[in-house]
Amino acid sequence: MREGEAIRIRERTGRGEDSALCRSQPQPPAPEILREPLPQPEARELEGPAFPPFEPHPLVRNRHAQTLATALPRRGLKAFREQAVSRVFEVSRDARLVGLVNRRPEPDAPVLVLWHGLTGCADGDYMAATAAKAWEAGFHTVRMNMRSCGSTESLSRGLYHAGQSGDVARVCEALVRQEGWRRVHLAGFSLGGNLVLRLAGEYGRRPPAWLRSVTAISPPVDLALAVETLEAEPANRIYTHYFLRNLRRLVERKSLLQPDAFDPSLLEGLRSMREFDDRFTAPLGGFHSALDYYRRTSPAPLLPRICVPTLILHARDDTFLPADPLESPEVRANPYLRVVLTEHGGHNAFIARRPARTEDAADPDRRWAENRLLQFIRWHEEVRRSA
Repeated sequence: MREGEAIRIRERTGRGEDSALCRSQPQPPAPEILREPLPQPEARELEGPAFPPFEPHPLVRNRHAQTLATALPRRGLKAFREQAVSRVFEVSRDARLVGLVNRRPEPDAPVLVLWHGLTGCADGDYMAATAAKAWEAGFHTVRMNMRSCGSTESLSRGLYHAGQSGDVARVCEALVRQEGWRRVHLAGFSLGGNLVLRLAGEYGRRPPAWLRSVTAISPPVDLALAVETLEAEPANRIYTHYFLRNLRRLVERKSLLQPDAFDPSLLEGLRSMREFDDRFTAPLGGFHSALDYYRRTSPAPLLPRICVPTLILHARDDTFLPADPLESPEVRANPYLRVVLTEHGGHNAFIARRPARTEDAADPDRRWAENRLLQFIRWHEEVRRSA
């Protein structure tokens, strides 16, 4: 978008009907709520809800079986997807993101903002399924595409990466200002988990009053360790192949739109994620190398600084993300962090033997981690209301 050009926010229903809102005036100053610090939470709020244990489904007990089973299609999401409205958020002068919004009838309902993983998109099954459950539980939901994801290559220069936590902040601030949604819960899957954790850590002791909670499922909090593990184990080649295939296609599409920034010849001989990050992610993102990118964007050093109720769900048998960084004394000592490590669950999977039962009700399905996310944000809404 050229400097001085009107900012356009377009909303598109799932049926293809358009309604456009045009704002030719500059953004108004951020209201005071964007700068207010959170009050110190009470002990009960930090304690959080009691989670039922995770018991893997016997047919997918193996970590790779768990991880690969997440690709199985989810049913019953058609109507929810059709009711979604697409919205464009301008997060910088050269980047716009598209989110899929499902509004509740109650305008003052809390909102859950979801961020996908590497090579994912806002309309992936796990994103839509989690949002649908949150909507049923009384939340507005916003499923976000990262830069150039979900067929939005023309809206941003460069690529998405793990350090773009500012994009998360800009989206949330827009929702607070323009929608009046002042109770925001953030959640991310895998790489999306890194974004929300980084933002919480960057806020440090003064998180904004609108931020109620943060949840990360299977986040690669130490990117160098994650890539090293991904490349070291032969069984992980299937995931490397999957990631690189999708990233190659993204670069090829971007090279047609931005030939000055993307050289498709650099894809020749590409064999690893580290090589991809050295050739594309790092230089396009302003980093010296892949290792510099990993060092500067990994949220692990920021976890001790988080001062907003935060849940991290991670499996010890994750296929390529070791749990070691989440077991450091500094992380364990932070009372705002609740780290739940299960023995099984694979990467971003957690498919349970049966729907778990909580104090209130049974889970709607076997997706244990998604349901703990919902249990966590509902808990924090109920605690705030009863305070």
